[in-house]
Amino acid sequence: EAQIDTVNDKKAKDPFNGVRNSRLGMESGFGTLFYGNWDSPYKVSHNKIELFDNTTVFTTNALIGKTGNGKSYVTRQNNVIQYDSPKMGGLSLHAAYSMDSAQTATSNKTTTSLSGLYENGMFYAALAYETRADQTTLTKSDTATRLVGAFKFGHGLVGATFEKMSVANTLDTTASQNNMELVASYRTGPIDLGIAYAKAGDYNNVTDTGASQVSLRYGFDFSKRTSMYAAYT
Repeated sequence: EAQIDTVNDKKAKDPFNGVRNSRLGMESGFGTLFYGNWDSPYKVSHNKIELFDNTTVFTTNALIGKTGNGKSYVTRQNNVIQYDSPKMGGLSLHAAYSMDSAQTATSNKTTTSLSGLYENGMFYAALAYETRADQTTLTKSDTATRLVGAFKFGHGLVGATFEKMSVANTLDTTASQNNMELVASYRTGPIDLGIAYAKAGDYNNVTDTGASQVSLRYGFDFSKRTSMYAAYT
């Protein structure tokens, strides 16, 4: 995927100013191995309970996967080597390693992102972990751990995300933050309803540095190929 900016308003000289998910690799019964620019396993682990796509103003990813000092784990890594295992009884494993194309003698900003996903009928569960070396402080790593769960019933779904993030601000101090999310959706005939609540905890236990968000959705299917939704956040 290539991003095309038709009016060139993003301070880029080239209208083709962004490479989205793009990869070259091999797929077999042993899994998929590829190199490219791809959504991290940590990011993708949340997609099954995302009600508003990852890029709209309504998405809970405005808070989920973010730290109070501006670190985001809702990312597409470049220069990445990734392996996706085949599904084994509903379980799949994903491992990605992103290399630093600007490595120096003292800095090597690599990213390792891992996830285990389980999906079988009514249940979905994911455990994801990501570590980023030399991102904030040299020789130290920032980390994030996430647990996602969902239960499907009839025409509905309820889900939750809990995550803990750690930022190595200095060689001796680490800041932490806990985020959570609850979602629910229900479809009746052509009507699709959804609600999502997200809470970003206080960053490093500093009062009033957290945030909360509620998003509501009302969707209507005019046909199998045409739908419309309105949302409020």
